[in-house]
Amino acid sequence: MTNDLSIYILKSRYMQAIEVSHLIKKFGPLTALNDISFSVGEGETFGFLDPNGAGKTTTIRILTGISRPTSGKATIFGHDIEHDTSAARQSMGMCPRILTCTMT
Repeated sequence: MTNDLSIYILKSRYMQAIEVSHLIKKFGPLTALNDISFSVGEGETFGFLDPNGAGKTTTIRILTGISRPTSGKATIFGHDIEHDTSAARQSMGMCPRILTCTMT
């Protein structure tokens, strides 16, 4: 039991870089994102891998403020993506796959 408490205290010292909670995105009758939740801690490396059509691009569009979720919440370093979009955008950086291919 002591180990579980120690791990919790250690993890709670660091801010979540990305926090997604119950995100849903619908396009008419099509549900593109169905209640996804995840978090990425500050300093962690995170890969977003899924099959085609799984909602990766939709999720990134929501996280960057390009699209609005139907419901749910997401924050970037504590900035709500819907209500504090400008601050959320200023705290992130993205490198599209096309750039990573030409840099290697």
